[in-house]
Amino acid sequence: MSFGINTNNREEEKLTRRFYSDMLIMLIAPVVMAWYYYGTAVFKTIIVSVLTAVVLELTASFLLKEKGTLKDLNAVFTGVVIALLLPANVSLWLAVLGCAFAILIAKMPFGGTRFAPFMPAAAGFAFICLCRPQAVFLYPTVGIVSNGEATYGVSLASMLKLNQSMGLNVISFFNVFIGNIAGPVGATCIMVLIGAAVFLAIRQPKSAINSAGFIAGSAIMALLFPRVLNGILASLVFELCSGMLIFTALFLITDPATSPKRPQSRFLYGAFAGILCMVMRYFGIFQESACFAVLISSAVWPLVTAGIKRLVSYFDKKSRAKPKAGREMINER
Repeated sequence: MSFGINTNNREEEKLTRRFYSDMLIMLIAPVVMAWYYYGTAVFKTIIVSVLTAVVLELTASFLLKEKGTLKDLNAVFTGVVIALLLPANVSLWLAVLGCAFAILIAKMPFGGTRFAPFMPAAAGFAFICLCRPQAVFLYPTVGIVSNGEATYGVSLASMLKLNQSMGLNVISFFNVFIGNIAGPVGATCIMVLIGAAVFLAIRQPKSAINSAGFIAGSAIMALLFPRVLNGILASLVFELCSGMLIFTALFLITDPATSPKRPQSRFLYGAFAGILCMVMRYFGIFQESACFAVLISSAVWPLVTAGIKRLVSYFDKKSRAKPKAGREMINER
């Protein structure tokens, strides 16, 4: 199922490595912005996360007798993504726990990157959300964080959860655009995420279809069910720019192992996840539920496609049966 093409294992491994190489290039800008806003504390979390993912994958590969699993760069990608979705002053053991679950539970038991039924980074982050939500969603205000000391701000996703938000004016939108607002260290700067989206469309156009579907599904829900009093436009902007929504569209929903093969199916898959993400935002207990939407979509999508195929087959049989019935009536006359 990986990448939607029929190739030998060596070719698939090459495509997988290319995909995660591109993903890591895309992550450079969010890492730089995270460092700019929060200082070197961000690098500590990233280094610990990446080392944890790499060491645990090496250990699991040795025990399971799987060779060369690190070559696809998924372990490095997983570590960086989990680190960027956390607050700037998060305890390092929480990042370790997320990476451990991603590698040892969601990935390696199934045979590695190309065979994992769930996106490892999304699974690892979802696990620590369930374990310590008060730590995962407690964001310091933008600035340098040192020795774990910081003042805490209110994220845009949290304000939307409380049906509160800043007014959509030039100053507030500019702050959101450049990431000058409390939130996950690597997911708040919309400016660099837009640049990453352009890179994705050029280098991985098939995966960009997933992203487009996810954003489209989320946008439709934001327009139909606005949570910002200023109007529909303000609701659309703040919903798409809050939390980890765009980050999820670029780095989580695009996982090649769980993506459908056909372009139209990729778009519908992304849209389904985007709609589910918004529904969970409206009714869930967490201010941000994008990672859960990705995991549920991966689990449910095969059933959705099977149901669609049955419906198409049913109506196709009906359409074929009608001309036959018409001919029989003519013959009888």
